[in-house]
Amino acid sequence: MVKTQMSVLHNSLGFTLLELLVTLILLSFLAALGARFLNHSGTSATLAKIDKMLEYAHFQAIRENRFIELSCDDIIEKLPHGEKVTCEFNLFPPKIRQILTFFPDGSSNGGQIIWHAQGQTNTLSIDWLTGEVSHVP
Repeated sequence: MVKTQMSVLHNSLGFTLLELLVTLILLSFLAALGARFLNHSGTSATLAKIDKMLEYAHFQAIRENRFIELSCDDIIEKLPHGEKVTCEFNLFPPKIRQILTFFPDGSSNGGQIIWHAQGQTNTLSIDWLTGEVSHVP
């Protein structure tokens, strides 16, 4: 009886190599995610700011039943200094003006906003049919 209790205690006093490896893999994965999140927090904040601005203009056009127009300069002036934005609106001919227009029916003239900062490029796409804004990786 004493011998059986000793063998049970001896077997339960540590971790197996497999358990340690799984733990290390999970910790390294979480550390990589945390570092990526901290590194791109400025990116996410700026994209979220532009996204909210566009969504508000879209909502305002529908609610007030009128055209809402935004130029690229309107978007740039709301951003922190040192960030570069390229706007490509009116994707369908005629490309007369570089103005993003949200229509009262919810549609838009479509386009994309390309944001360059911290060595990265991110794109927000505005659907012409629905006026919805989406992040394109």
